[in-house]
Amino acid sequence: MNESEVGDWFVEYLSAFAAMGRGESQPGDVVAYYGAPFLFTSDDVVISLRTRDEVAALLQSQMDAMVAAKYHHTKMLTSDVATVNRKTALHRAELSRRRADGTEINHMSVTYVITRESESFHISALLLHSP
Repeated sequence: MNESEVGDWFVEYLSAFAAMGRGESQPGDVVAYYGAPFLFTSDDVVISLRTRDEVAALLQSQMDAMVAAKYHHTKMLTSDVATVNRKTALHRAELSRRRADGTEINHMSVTYVITRESESFHISALLLHSP
């Protein structure tokens, strides 16, 4: 696992996630980018999901909110990848979700724990930073 291949994979993931956020694809098309179990943490919640169906349900709720907000794309403002070992990398990114006219919906800093299983990468944890 090297930083460049993780970075390339993340750009591909972000594109698939954006298509889902616009309602052009379904959570089932994006769930393959996630591992199960999957962990999400923020200041307000800790969510531990055991199955891909549970991850798909979480993605569905995200998609519904993004479509309602007229989401169009995510701009990656900063990005840094650090490999931990041959199977794990951390990808820290500052992201801005935007509408088609460029107005910002929200701004966040996130750390993704990305793991390699067989020959594919998966997001095993998503850690939302405090504002």
